[in-house]
Amino acid sequence: MAMHEVGQCVLLPNNIGSVSSTNKFVQNDNLIQQCEVEEKKHLFVQDIVTFQDEVLLFIQSCKGAFLPRKEDYECIFGGTQKTKIHAIGFKEPELIYVKCLHPKDTISLHVAQNQLVSLLHTKSQNQLETMAQYPKRPSWESLVYEALVQKGGILLFVQGYHDGQSKGFDLSQMRCVFGNMEVMTWIRMVGHEVVQCEMPHPSLYKSLIGKKISIKLPKMGLLPSIVYFESSMTMKSLINENILQYSNHIMVNPNPSGTIINKQDLNSTKKKYFICACSMIQNQARFLKEWIMYHSYLGIERWYLYDNNSVDEFEEVLSESLLPFNVTHHIWPWRNVEETCMSHCALRAQHECEWVMFTHVDEFVYPINYIYGNKRVMYNNYSILERFIKMETERVWGAKGANHVAEIRLHCFDYGPSGLTQPPEEGVMVGYTCRMKTPKRHKSIVRVDALSDSLLNVVHHFSIKPKFRTLTLHQNIAVINHYKYQVWDVFKSKLRRSKMGTYIILDPKVEHIEGVEDLRTRFGIGPIEPLDWPDRFCQLVDLGLHNFTLHTFQHPHTHQLLWQ
Repeated sequence: MAMHEVGQCVLLPNNIGSVSSTNKFVQNDNLIQQCEVEEKKHLFVQDIVTFQDEVLLFIQSCKGAFLPRKEDYECIFGGTQKTKIHAIGFKEPELIYVKCLHPKDTISLHVAQNQLVSLLHTKSQNQLETMAQYPKRPSWESLVYEALVQKGGILLFVQGYHDGQSKGFDLSQMRCVFGNMEVMTWIRMVGHEVVQCEMPHPSLYKSLIGKKISIKLPKMGLLPSIVYFESSMTMKSLINENILQYSNHIMVNPNPSGTIINKQDLNSTKKKYFICACSMIQNQARFLKEWIMYHSYLGIERWYLYDNNSVDEFEEVLSESLLPFNVTHHIWPWRNVEETCMSHCALRAQHECEWVMFTHVDEFVYPINYIYGNKRVMYNNYSILERFIKMETERVWGAKGANHVAEIRLHCFDYGPSGLTQPPEEGVMVGYTCRMKTPKRHKSIVRVDALSDSLLNVVHHFSIKPKFRTLTLHQNIAVINHYKYQVWDVFKSKLRRSKMGTYIILDPKVEHIEGVEDLRTRFGIGPIEPLDWPDRFCQLVDLGLHNFTLHTFQHPHTHQLLWQ
């Protein structure tokens, strides 16, 4: 979706795109009554995933159910121990996730006969039926947790297993397992925590509905799984949605031939969107509007946002401020799996996007040569990013060679607090103007059809197919402004309490940068702001994107920016 420039002010088009989210307003606080009385549907706790610090429950709900209030329920362990719920939402249209703390007395729970975990409605004291058993060790250590159906089979996302563990045995020793070992299929490929399984024969679909899918490995055996084989979407909806699954529940095509329908096969080879964006988000609602509106102006047409356990106003910003944009909101409650999140997003996007930008929400693409000068008026029918991609790939490799460029890498410059002590009201692009001189890393814009089948990626760099090339651009052509070290109140959200009582930095790369190591030495009361924090990470004042933002997005009379 593009914006239209009028003088020095940018206007949003009307009624373009939508924010796709499954959450509904609260209406009935008793979910049991809502589903079993109104829908006459069996309701139960289907699965449990345990992390070191919290418990994640998945509840099979009913179609059209309203999201219950977390204050009306408690998690109950072994029928006696209760803990408060601190997050609740829809993972899928008929699957609710609930997050709560572990019980205090886990030892007695492990030796007790009743190790079931359920949800208790505090007013009626009704408990949901449950299949969830409290495990003796965190179940997240080894788990099949997400899946996608592609034209060639099923892709399973597996925590605790990666391609390096497959050395020493071949794929013929591995199997994909459907149900309780009733059906097994070959494994075609093992990538970075991604396993590609052959689909079972179509004649078996009906008998496998509602049964789990997992993998069986030498030495490790059958891995735990929360992925199910389902058949609740018609052929028409598969074609229209262009996505063949809803994360934990595989949606198979019920047609007799068993052919997986791909909208791309039915139409032309041209994708619906030239460039899309994928990002995993955690508590970054404060600059989400700015990030989306700015990149929409550059030419991003479709957004895939993966919410990784946010507790800020992320959903409110989506529903209230970003309705004109083509945004899909996907719940991603897993831990330390950003690479597989990006693989998951690349697979979803490849059906409708030719190129995908993989960045964080505090990273802003700055195509210097294409927003200033004569290149801005060339290719008038194209957006800034489309002109940028087409012209740079042709400039370096020629018209024929450009078709073999699969990845464009941009240098990232880290910006510091720039002397500020409070978050800038006008946004990060105008507020933060001082950066480090030397770029620390790259980020990529990727042609998703050219990705390697392994989907291997590290810090948003994907492996690509052999015949394709990577293009790394000079920093005078285009860069990424990474507003990484913001004012302290924002930056400290990157910190978390470790088991030892110290505060560690969520991004491991930060620990190796001068001026940050001392943040790990504090104990007890909380992360302590260094006295000179506002002046750190400032080696060069760079007003390039600052000036462009004011010129393009500031209202000529009120002087407010579009996202204020």
